[in-house]
Amino acid sequence: RPAIELVFGAEYGPAWLPLFYLCLAQLAYGLFGMGPILLSRCGGERKLFAIYVVSTIAGIAAAYPLIIWHSATGAALAMILSNGLIGLLSWRVGRTQIGVDATFLPLLRRSFWRKLGPSAPLV
Repeated sequence: RPAIELVFGAEYGPAWLPLFYLCLAQLAYGLFGMGPILLSRCGGERKLFAIYVVSTIAGIAAAYPLIIWHSATGAALAMILSNGLIGLLSWRVGRTQIGVDATFLPLLRRSFWRKLGPSAPLV
């Protein structure tokens, strides 16, 4: 709550929990990297459209019972599912069909591989 009040102002204090979950939704989206942009720039527009349709429908389906259960906080929880699906599915399509991993994981693998030496496996 103090972090939300610091960033958004004291008047947003009572809404700290939904705002926190919306921040987690953005984190879930960003965890998978630039997958949606990669698909839109590399001929995967139709796949990207399907990903957005599926994730939006899943978010709406989850939002209805979550809003009944927990009002605005439930709506924010549904966003975690929707944004996470966009990121996950975009990453998966980019990885399998374009051959590019848009996450930060290749950077971590390469960094650890250099520390372990050339005889260490890449995976």
